[in-house]
Amino acid sequence: MIATINYQSTRAVVLNDVQTLLIADLGNVTDNDKAIATKLVLYLHKDGIQKAKIITFENYFSDYNSTIKYMLNNENEELAYSGKVLIHSIEGRFEFSGELDQGRLKAHSRAFPNTKDIIAKTTRYCTSWYRIDRIGEEIISVTFLFKTCEAENDSYGGVSGDSEGTGEWAIFPVQPQDKDKFTHFAPDGIMTVYQYNAARNSWNIIAIPLPELAIPNHAAHNQHLQHVQFPQHQQIVIGTQFTYQYNSFSGSWLAEPKIETDLTCLGLKKLVTSISTDAEFTTAVSSIKAAANADGFEHSITLGKDSNGKITQAPMNNGTSQYLVKTNTTWVGAFAAIHNHPNGTPMSAGDIYAAVSLNTLRPNFTTTFLVLPDGSMYALVVTDLEAAKAFVTDYPADQLPGYSPEFPNFIFDQIEAIQTSDMTYTSIEGKTKAISIILDKYNSGITLLKQDSNGNFNPIKMEETVQNGNTIYTPKPCN
Repeated sequence: MIATINYQSTRAVVLNDVQTLLIADLGNVTDNDKAIATKLVLYLHKDGIQKAKIITFENYFSDYNSTIKYMLNNENEELAYSGKVLIHSIEGRFEFSGELDQGRLKAHSRAFPNTKDIIAKTTRYCTSWYRIDRIGEEIISVTFLFKTCEAENDSYGGVSGDSEGTGEWAIFPVQPQDKDKFTHFAPDGIMTVYQYNAARNSWNIIAIPLPELAIPNHAAHNQHLQHVQFPQHQQIVIGTQFTYQYNSFSGSWLAEPKIETDLTCLGLKKLVTSISTDAEFTTAVSSIKAAANADGFEHSITLGKDSNGKITQAPMNNGTSQYLVKTNTTWVGAFAAIHNHPNGTPMSAGDIYAAVSLNTLRPNFTTTFLVLPDGSMYALVVTDLEAAKAFVTDYPADQLPGYSPEFPNFIFDQIEAIQTSDMTYTSIEGKTKAISIILDKYNSGITLLKQDSNGNFNPIKMEETVQNGNTIYTPKPCN
C-alpha cells in the first residue's frame, strides 16, 4: 500500500476544531474493479497521526475531499455526490459502504459487532463482526465478516451466508420524520435509542444503557460504543449511570458519572446553595472579583468534579472587554461556570443562549453563576435540556458582529413591556424577574435564581394575576 501512495496529491482538509485530514491518492489496494478513485485518509492532530482510513469511490466526482469531510464529520450540509462510497480500515477490513444520490443515502452497509463470546478453554473474549446490508432501513442481508479476539488481538477473516444474529438488528419505522426517536430492544437485553436524521436519511444512536465504567481504548468495556459510526469530537452518548463523550485526540470514549438532580424548587435551592458554600466556589468568586477590580473586564472560572465528587476549579479565563469572556468547556467533570458583569447588568440573553450550548455539549454542565460589582449573585440552571433547545430553536438569538447575542424582538419586546408597566422591574433584580417570567411563559427549561442575605439561592418564580384589568406578578412560594 505504501508504494502506491501519491504523496504529491496530498491535501489538508479541516475536519473539525481538533482534527485535520491529510488526504492522498492511493492505488487500488482493495482490489475493487469498479473503483474510480481510492484515497488514503489520515486523521491528524497535534501529537501526530491518530488513525487512518481507506476510502474508495465508484463514480467520478470533481471534489472527493469535500465528500470525505461530509461522510466522516456527519455534517448535514447539502452534498452533490451521487455514487457508491466504501470505507475500509487501514488493515483493509470493511467498515462501511453507501450508495448516495445527491448526498442522500439510498442503500448502505455497515460492519457491526455481535455479542462477545468467551472462547472455550481460554480467557480470551472475541467479537464477531457482521456486514448488515440495507436499502433505506430495510435489512436485506447479514453476512459474517471476521472475528477479533481481545487477548492476542487475533482476527479471523471469512465470508458466510450465515444470517446468525439477525435478531440483534433494529427494524426501523417506515417514513420517519426528522428527529423522530425509536427504541429497540435486542434479544441480549441491550436497549438502544435512535434518532432519525432526515438530511442524511439515517438513524443515529443517541443513547445506550452502557456498562457502569468505560475504560478508554479497551473494547471489552465499551463494545456497544463501536456501533456509533464516525463519532464527532465531543459527541455524547448517555448511559444508565454514566455519560460517554468521544475524544478525537485519543480516539476513545471517556466516561463521566451522571449527576442526578432534584429539579423541584426546593431541590434547586438546596443544590445551587450547596455549590456556593464550597471552598472552591468561594475562592473562585474572590479571584474573579480581584481580577475585575484590576482591569474592569469579564472573567470566568469553570467548576468541575473529580472522581470522588470533590469540586475543582479550572484556571481563570480572562476576558477582553466588559462584555466578552470565553468559558472553559474541557475541564474534567465540568458542571458549572462563574463569571462577572463589570457594568452591573443582569443575566443576559447571551448568558442564556450560551448556557444551553454548554449543556448540549456536556450533559452535566447545567449551571451558570453571575457575580455583580455590588456583591449580589445570581444563577441560571438548565432544568430541561430538550425544552431549552426547543426554545433557542424557536426564538434564535439576534446576533450582530461585535456585540453580545440578544433576544429576538418577539421575546425582547415582552420583557420590555413588563419593565415599562411597573417601575419595580427596572432594577437588576426586577429585570431578572421580568426575564424569568418570559422564560417560564415559553417553557424554556431554564430557571433563574438569586442569592439572599443568608447565602441561599432561591429560584425566581412569579405568579400572574389580573386585577382591575392590570396584569400583576407576585413571587411564587418555593414549596
